[in-house]
Amino acid sequence: PQLGMTLVSGAGDVVQLDELIAAGPAVLFYFSAGCSHCEEVAPEIGRLGQRLNADAALIAIASGSNSLSAARDFVARHQLPGSVYKDFSRQFSSRNRLQSTPSVLLTAPSPEPGGFETLAEYRPFAPGMSLLVEMRLASHLGEDPWSRVEQGQYYGPKACGACHLDE
Repeated sequence: PQLGMTLVSGAGDVVQLDELIAAGPAVLFYFSAGCSHCEEVAPEIGRLGQRLNADAALIAIASGSNSLSAARDFVARHQLPGSVYKDFSRQFSSRNRLQSTPSVLLTAPSPEPGGFETLAEYRPFAPGMSLLVEMRLASHLGEDPWSRVEQGQYYGPKACGACHLDE
């Protein structure tokens, strides 16, 4: 993704996105507070953020059409960990060609100073896809991606169908 841009924090401060994610991998959750699809996946995104814990930061980015209060309310209502930001200039959505919400971009700093790489993109993000995010992150961290699968948990056709096309 294109990351060299400013966002507005939930407190109204102007921040640089690339500085927010410089510390390590990050899951960028692009949403709209009034979107029914975003409402549907928000609980899953919340669980994903909690499961990622120290492995990656969850950064919620509200579309430019949202007010800061609507973005803060959405994050609080769904108990999303981490901070919320607004794409005030709409650069994040336009420069990354985000056509719909919800979308998830998984990023990590690259070996070059100040550089970033895209590990995965989910446009749009659908229920069940959090497993794919976790597996890709685990792979990036040198872990066994299958360690992220919980025994007995049903993940649905979006997650399992990524590999099991015939089924």
